[in-house]
Amino acid sequence: MDIISILGLVLGLAVLIMMGFKGWGMIPTSIVGALVVVITNRMDLWEALSTHYGTFMKNYAGDYFLMFFLGTLFGALMGSSGAAKSIACKIVDLMGSKRALLIVVITSAVLSYGGVSFAVVVFTLYPIALVLFKEGNVSKRLFPAALFAGCASFTMVGLPGSPQIQNIMPTEVLGTTAYAAPLNGIVVSCIIFALSMVWLEWNDKRLKAASASSPDEKTIWRPSISPTAPGCCPSVWLSFLSYSWCCISL
Repeated sequence: MDIISILGLVLGLAVLIMMGFKGWGMIPTSIVGALVVVITNRMDLWEALSTHYGTFMKNYAGDYFLMFFLGTLFGALMGSSGAAKSIACKIVDLMGSKRALLIVVITSAVLSYGGVSFAVVVFTLYPIALVLFKEGNVSKRLFPAALFAGCASFTMVGLPGSPQIQNIMPTEVLGTTAYAAPLNGIVVSCIIFALSMVWLEWNDKRLKAASASSPDEKTIWRPSISPTAPGCCPSVWLSFLSYSWCCISL
């Protein structure tokens, strides 16, 4: 593999990220990213797309279709029934709307460290985070970063005993346990958490400043939603019960 092939892999990943942030769908984004890799690695175009890309896309969609379908359905039900808003408003009452980013990071970290898969965390947390971000007037652009900071960083490979596969797989190769180097893991996890929150808060201020200086900027919610009126949402405890049941069953 020469330098052009390696650069092609990096460029393909960059194209995936850029098109994702621009709002393109998964299928055209993945095809364009695959084309970049195929061309820079001088692969046969038809074989690469029909055999490799098509087969892996079919297997991926088939393996995770039911989880994605049920997760999407659950998120829609949480949003339309008012359960997500009920939970989010209760959290806001306890911790304040200004801590929306911290709430999302901690909640996703707890779910991830408890063994909930990344895909399930996304589907179950998104409808709640949507309301929290509206209450805190936080840009939706920061949701992926806040989510990854909690469930795809230190809880995957840093905290001792994490049940995530990224922490379990090395134990089979290195002959260690999931609790190996606990002190190092805790220290590194604290550093990752602190740096992630600093970065998130800095970008939150930057996006709010950009929104204030440009009336056409739509990265910030305008206006923030009003507090929940009595009786317009289901009981918060009933909402928590359904949310917990989904996390456990999925």
